[in-house]
Amino acid sequence: MVSRDNDLVVLEAGREAWRHRLPAQVFTAPLVAGERVFVLAADRSISAFDAARGTTLWSLPGTGAPLVLRQAGVLLAVGDTLVAGVSGRLVGLNPDAGSVRWDAPLAVARGTNDVERLVELVGPVSRVKDSLCARAFQASVACADLAAGRVDWVQKSNGGSGISGDAATVVGSESNGKLVAWDRQSGKQLWVSERLRYRNLSAPLLLGRSVIVGDGSGTLHFLSQDDASPLNRVATDGSAIEAAPVVADDTLVVVTRAGGIFGFRPD
Repeated sequence: MVSRDNDLVVLEAGREAWRHRLPAQVFTAPLVAGERVFVLAADRSISAFDAARGTTLWSLPGTGAPLVLRQAGVLLAVGDTLVAGVSGRLVGLNPDAGSVRWDAPLAVARGTNDVERLVELVGPVSRVKDSLCARAFQASVACADLAAGRVDWVQKSNGGSGISGDAATVVGSESNGKLVAWDRQSGKQLWVSERLRYRNLSAPLLLGRSVIVGDGSGTLHFLSQDDASPLNRVATDGSAIEAAPVVADDTLVVVTRAGGIFGFRPD
């Protein structure tokens, strides 16, 4: 974990093993893989540490952008490649040395000022085998082939939260509360739902036949994956659903802004 003081802290069996002071803030959860700890900082610098001893293995400098996004980015292991979101690009790195294996641009900075030109990939993402789909903040949703290191398709999308998907469909919520579904293979838009406009939606979750999304009042909505027609809805504690719903075993788990943690057992 990373503390408010920018300390990377590693615990083992409930006791602190080591800590390391980081030079920048971190909003993305550290990744533990291959006996190493990888950290993506807010300035999009990337560091690798030995998980047992805490020694620095390698470090890549940040992008030097004047503005950074205060939310989780993209950092995951795919086979023997470390995949990270750097500005509007998916970058495949050699985890042993930090060298770049491939670079797939999902969005390009545009605009006349720093705010308009802010482009970052945000989590959560949707990965199915070698296909990874992600959102570029307020710019686009795109899918890339991780084996080839190429972009398969890009669609304009004005949203600020991550996406979800399965082998056939990718779903995301827009900043104005619209839900949009795309075909994973072609990027063709499958449907658009405006039932929850202006409800301050969380990132969605595809689970079975349902699209599950939380809103600013703490309500969890279950919609049909086929056409976004309503299936069910449940209340929590009245505060906003803070993050994308997740599944642990057979339990659907959501966290609210007030600190509530709720588990549901979907039918």
